[in-house]
Amino acid sequence: RVFYFLQGFSASSFGRFATLFYLDRGLAAHQIGIIEAAQPAVQLFGRQLFGPIADRLQRKKAVWLLSRTLTTLMLMLLLVPPVGCCFGTIAVTMCAVALFSFSGSILDTYTLDLLGDARRGEYGRYRLWLAVSWGVGSMAMGNIADIDFDYNLIASGALSVLAIVLVAMLLPARTRAEEALLA
Repeated sequence: RVFYFLQGFSASSFGRFATLFYLDRGLAAHQIGIIEAAQPAVQLFGRQLFGPIADRLQRKKAVWLLSRTLTTLMLMLLLVPPVGCCFGTIAVTMCAVALFSFSGSILDTYTLDLLGDARRGEYGRYRLWLAVSWGVGSMAMGNIADIDFDYNLIASGALSVLAIVLVAMLLPARTRAEEALLA
């Protein structure tokens, strides 16, 4: 539940407010549209590329950690003035973020594996925390965005780092299904 809450809260800290960030950086409406339109296509490509890699390596945790670390670092790059200054660098950065944004499906796989067949019906209760945190995060971050949008990016990064540390420390290196395949 904690991982879903952190995932949703950190995503809502920037994702719902990205347009405000783009406007704050002086992007025109058509430039924002290009970035927002490109991201789903790039994300689809990234999931098709990295999903099979995670399955082949049987190292979903390591792939999740890599994905989350890369997306966090890239989002934090937007705070660096030469990166977060103009359309070209923002567009490339956001497309790179989209390319490596596949950690949610790996978290779902871990959750289902840890629940096992007997408790699979409880999955919705865990996933609910993503929706709750998305709502809470949107409400809280909306108030922070009114002060200075950079704080939203900082909050997103801090929550992502917390999630990375917790996953690294608490989740087993491999799911039960991965262990069974390697045995």
